[in-house]
Parts: sequence; structure tokens; C-alpha cells
Amino acid sequence: MPTVSRVIRTSDQIRTDIEQLLGFLPPFFEPARSTPLVMESLWQLTLLADIDSSLPVQFKQRLNASLARFCAVPYCMVCHASALHPLDMTGREILVLLESPRPLDAEVEEHIAALNSSPILLTAFPDSESPQELALIACAAVIFLRGSTEEACRECVERVLGPDLFNGLSLFLAYIKTCHAWLDMHPDISYETDEQLQDCLGPLLAESPTLGDFFRNCREKVNVLRFSRGERKVAVEARQASERSQEILESITDAFYALDTEWRFTYINAGAEQIVRHTREELLGKIVWEAFPEAKDSVVYAQFYRAANEGVPVSFEFFYPALDAWLAVRVYPSAEGISVFFQNVSERKASEEILGRQEAQREGEERNRLMVEALPHIAWTTGPEGAVDYFNQRWYAYTGLNFEESEARVWEEVIHPEDLARIVNSWKDAIQRGVTCEVEYRLRRQDGNYRLHLARSEPVRIEGKIVRWVSTATDIEDRRVAEEALRMAHAQTAQILASITDTFYTLDAEWRFTSLNLQAEITLRPRAELLGRVVWEEYPELIGTVFEEQYRRAVLQQIPVRFEACYSPWDAWFEVRAYPSADGLTVLAQNVTERKRSEEALRHSEEQLRVAQGRLERMLTAGRVGTWNWDLVSDRIFADAEFARLFSLSPEDAAGGPITACQQAIHPDDLPRVTSAIAEFFAHPDTCEVEFRVQLAEGLQHWVTARGKVERNAEGMAVTLSGVVVDITERIERERRDEGSLETACTI
Repeated sequence: MPTVSRVIRTSDQIRTDIEQLLGFLPPFFEPARSTPLVMESLWQLTLLADIDSSLPVQFKQRLNASLARFCAVPYCMVCHASALHPLDMTGREILVLLESPRPLDAEVEEHIAALNSSPILLTAFPDSESPQELALIACAAVIFLRGSTEEACRECVERVLGPDLFNGLSLFLAYIKTCHAWLDMHPDISYETDEQLQDCLGPLLAESPTLGDFFRNCREKVNVLRFSRGERKVAVEARQASERSQEILESITDAFYALDTEWRFTYINAGAEQIVRHTREELLGKIVWEAFPEAKDSVVYAQFYRAANEGVPVSFEFFYPALDAWLAVRVYPSAEGISVFFQNVSERKASEEILGRQEAQREGEERNRLMVEALPHIAWTTGPEGAVDYFNQRWYAYTGLNFEESEARVWEEVIHPEDLARIVNSWKDAIQRGVTCEVEYRLRRQDGNYRLHLARSEPVRIEGKIVRWVSTATDIEDRRVAEEALRMAHAQTAQILASITDTFYTLDAEWRFTSLNLQAEITLRPRAELLGRVVWEEYPELIGTVFEEQYRRAVLQQIPVRFEACYSPWDAWFEVRAYPSADGLTVLAQNVTERKRSEEALRHSEEQLRVAQGRLERMLTAGRVGTWNWDLVSDRIFADAEFARLFSLSPEDAAGGPITACQQAIHPDDLPRVTSAIAEFFAHPDTCEVEFRVQLAEGLQHWVTARGKVERNAEGMAVTLSGVVVDITERIERERRDEGSLETACTI
């Protein structure tokens, strides 16, 4: 068989190609540098199956990371796990994914059922992290691992995705298998030498240190995962807190606002607006000490600076004359500034003062209890030695205990066992020293659930002697959840802004720059040069262009816009998305100059291809040559127009009709010989060639020669037979005329 010559590039040439596209040479290619042919093959497969694939990037990364659990070389798992972090997956979510067991048959059947009930996707693809995407990843994993439900998964996925996307997925799975096999043969490839990977890995391990332990022990975990067949279920973490942080912050009962490192308001919820008697529009972006100058001369100033400078949470209560109110404040520091939760506790303070006065007067005992009943908190009173003598109705409603049960088992029955010793010691210390006791602990509700409470016990004195203790407990479970959500939201927001590779900036209602990300500074100018500047003054070339038209349209009509335009001073194309808000405009821009040039080159190539195809079709028709493809699995024929003419096939039969339509056109005397030649060909991998007569509907017939080549699957079974058919009637008739002339000559 003749060989096909091909030009093999050197390893340095291939490396240059890789670095131009990726920006670096992954260690994955290092072992192949001594063999350029192997290095070229790995790179071309990477381009075809992964980089140029039509599958969504996040789907490929999630599937790759899920399957990386089955490769024993740490580089594979660490590389693909780290790639998920810039795609908005937290370290905790990545760890859950990597520790997930192999899907059980029952779980796979549920995924198949879910996909079978969905419409065919064809060219679209399900949203990231949607049930459809999760089902596709699970079924793809079964196909990859050749599980017992492999065939059912393959049929389901092929139906849902359609042939194009299914072929792309099949090629991607084959690529992953190749990568795993390559890494198994080169286990010394280390993620520690991958500088690009280390840049992603550092922030990931800083967020989730337990991932480092997982990576160090991943070989053992892979072995367990490869051969484990036990049934295990893993809880799935809730979606990112940032997706609902706005709703949580608005729904919490505490007032809340956030200040940046310059003491400017960056967020205010509705509760805070109500207490401070200012709208968020009046405060956002302003310095707190300028908006509330009285606070600078109060304990607030010192406590805020302590939280920010020492990086510790602080809590305090103070009376604010400007609001004529007592405020209970909790401050939490972060890299972005401080978060402040506060409540108007004037009612509680007033109630505590009233209780103190009434307790000092024995004749006012009943009235004191009525006041306690009016409190929106659980409340109780004790004697000077700490023996409980009264609970308000909120206590009974919450705990479900009567007075006798409460009096006998007040601590052991309702306080969480893990908090009990600490609370008892704090209470004893407060009684002994005669000081206020303030503690947090979990209090059991009558349905068995524990909720976090803040309890405060104040001594009541008459002539300096403690005669009673008055205590209240406030449910702060929702506040604790909100505080945790806020901390997570702060961290996630910082990660998101750091990971955005598009140019991102915001403009206020006066078209002034209010924020820029790092990419915006690279694309435009440093933020110090742009913040507070009007965009039309800094970039006058935008005036009168589609940029100005679309920006003003978005703001005027309050609709998001998306467009592509060329910024002529830079000779660069940008894909722009602009989102309006009450405060101005948010802009995301991506430089698509290379894509535009590639699209233009592709259009030119496609036009050349169309011209070449047309020329080929005309040549085949002129030469009376037809082409065909016989699908042996479905027993259907796919042929061009010339083949259909030679066999008198209808357009329907030529576009996937049964093979019998072609067999009926073969001359009855030649059909056994043709059938025998094809059967013999299936048993041997040689090219098939046979001459026979085709009879037309009008009684005419012509001679043809058919040549074909078989294609087999991985098991060696023939699946398709493709080839050409040529009309040789004129040649046969010419040969017969020559033979007749020869016989006549011999007779003479």
C-alpha cells in the first residue's frame, strides 16, 4: 500500500504554536518533546477535541474534573479541579465533586428518565448546573467508565444531543481517555512544576485548605473510587450564597450597612434606612463621618477603627442623641472594609430600666411582670442567688415546658449540651461578681430544633444590694445565618471580580467612572486616572459611534444591550454588554479582534470550499460517476444525484432509503454474483470492485462498475461500505464491437 507523505514539524515549532495559543507550555506535553510526531498528535487532538469543540467550556471543565477522579496521577485531578475555581465554583463545591462516588445504577436510571422526558437539544445546550446538565455529566461518566448502563446512556444522550453535539461529546470523551492513558504512562508529570496551574491553585487552597490534603492522598482515593461498588450518597452543598445574598440581607430583621476601606457606604438594607432615617440613595458612596458627624465624637468612632485596624469583630451598645435611640451594634471586619449590624434596642433598654425600678419596689411586682410579658423576647427573673421565680409567656410558647418543668430543669433541658458547661460557669461568675452576664447559646425549641439566642442578665440593686436578676433571650439565628451569608458573599464577590477576564467598569448617572476591574485598567487606563472622570471626555472618539448610541439607549430605555463594534483608534473589535440600573450603567467588554479576523478568514475558506465542491460535482457528473454510502447497521443507502440517476432511484430512496431499492435495479442474472462479491469482501479487509448490469424502468439497461471500501468499528465489525459507481456502458459496447469485428475478420 502506498504511504502518504506528511511534513512533521519540530518540537520547538509545535511548542511555539502551543505557547502562542495557551500562553505557556503545559507539563502534559513535556514527555513528548523528544518525539515530534507524538507531540504533534497530542496537540492536534487537544485542538480538535477540546479547544475547538462546540461543547460549552464550563460543561467540559466540570466533566473533565469529574472524570479526573479516575486518573491516579495527581496532575490530572489538580489541574482540572483548579480550572473550576475561575468558573465560580467554590473550593467546598469542588471537594464535594471530587469526593462523589461512582453513580449508582438507580441514580443513572433517574438521569436517563429525566433526559428522555426533555426535548431534543440539537444545537442548544442546557444551562450550567441545571438538572439537565447534571444528568448529561452523569450519563457521560457512565459511557466513559463503561458501566452496566452504558448502552442505555449512549442511546439517551445521542437522542437528546443530536448527531453533531453527540459526536463532539464522543470525541471529547475519547480525548480524556487518551490523556489519562498518557498520564498513566508518565506518572512523574507534576502539577508543582506548572506555574500557570500554581496561580489558580494558590487561591483555591487558601479558600479551602482541606483540598490540599485531598490532593496529597488522591492516589489512594482514586483506587478506592475505581473499584468501589458500595452504595453511598453525598449531600450536595447549597448554591452560592451570592445568588441570594441580596434577598437575605433585605429579609433579615437587623439593620445592616457595609463600609469600604475609605469609610464610604457600599450597601444599606431597608432596616438600616428606617432606623437612620436616610435613604440608600442619600448615603451610598458617602463617608460615614460626613453623613453622621455626631458619630465621630462617640464610641462608634473608636469601635469602628478598632475592628478595622485590629481585624477583630466588636460589639457594643450606645445612646445616639441624634436619633434619640439606644443602638446595639456588631461590627465585622474584612479585606473590603467593615460590615455593621445594628438594632434599635431603645424599647429593650426602656423595659430593662422599668424592670429595675419596679423590682426595687416590692409593691410593683405584678406590674413588672406585665412589662416583661410585653417584651418581644423570652424573659425570666431570678432571686439574688440565681433561683428562677418567673418566666414570661414567650418562654412557655418557645420551650413547651410548664413552670414546674422549667424551674426543675431550666438548664439541662433546653440548652444545647455543648453550650451547657460554658453557660453555667458564666452565670455563676456573674452572680459571684455581681456583673452583667451576656452570652450566646443554642436554645431548644419545643419541636426539638435548636436556635441561637443572645441572653443578657442584669442585676437589680436597692441601696447597692442585688435583690433580683432580670434576664432576656433574643433569637439571633436568622442574624447569624445572614452574617455568615454576608461573609461568604464578600469573599465570593472578591473572587468573582478577580476572576473576570473581560473588561469591566461602571458609570454613574453623570457618565463618570465609578469602578474598574484589573482587566479594565489594562485595556483602558489605571483607575486612579479614570475614577470620577466622564467617559465622553476621556474617550471623545466614542461620541457619535455605536458605543454612545447603545449606552444612551440602555440608560434611556432601562434595557440591557449587547453589540459588537470597532473602536477605530485602536483598530480593535469589542463585544460589549451593558446593563442599566438606577445608579448608572455597568459595562462588560471583550476584545474579539482575533475572532473577527478568524471569522473573516473562515468565510473566505468556506467560499473557496463551495467553489471547489461545485467544480468536483460537475466533474463527477460529466464523467458519469456516482458516489454512495451504505449504512450496514440500518441497511440504508445514501447517494448523490448521479448514483440515483444510474439506478433510477427516487430522491427519497437516495437520501436514506432501503438498500433493496438498489438491489432491485441490478440485473437478475448479475445479482447473485454481486451479492457473493460483497459477502466475500466483508470477510476480508480488501477493497471491493464488481461489474454488473443495471436495468432501467423503461426496459433499458447499462453496465456499471462499483468500487467500495469497508469501515469497521472497534470490535472489527463492518459498519459502513462507501465508494463510487461508474457508467461503463460505452466501454462494454465498444469492446463488443471490437470483438465482433475480430470474429468477422477471422471468418473471412
